[in-house]
Amino acid sequence: MVASGPDVPVRCVLDGIPRVAHASYEWCPFSACLRTCMQFLGRDVSCEYVLGTSGSVFRLQWNANRWDLGNVGILHMAEDALEPFRRAFEAVGYGHRVILRTEFAQEHGVPAPIDDEMVYRQRIIESIGAHGRPAIAIG
Repeated sequence: MVASGPDVPVRCVLDGIPRVAHASYEWCPFSACLRTCMQFLGRDVSCEYVLGTSGSVFRLQWNANRWDLGNVGILHMAEDALEPFRRAFEAVGYGHRVILRTEFAQEHGVPAPIDDEMVYRQRIIESIGAHGRPAIAIG
């Protein structure tokens, strides 16, 4: 952990997290990341399990109005863009806290608080530093 000022960390890193790679079936970044986090935490959870329980195995959506390279994104699967994430975390037995930037949230129809980088940073550092749990970032 690197500190800036009195007890204000600006960087916190967990050592030993396995590499996330797009292996033969790990083509969904979220599912691959969650599987890797579970492996780091000592839980044997397969990527197929995360793909199935989150629903991301069925994530291909067609946009009839334009060519959309984001049509395979997990955020486009359901009316509630965060539903697949909730299902996946519930299935692996972990709670979660979603932190969204306002612009990102509005693009996906999800309510979000006003942007505050210090709040984001503090929540991520709390997860990593205080609890030793990885954080998954999207976008």
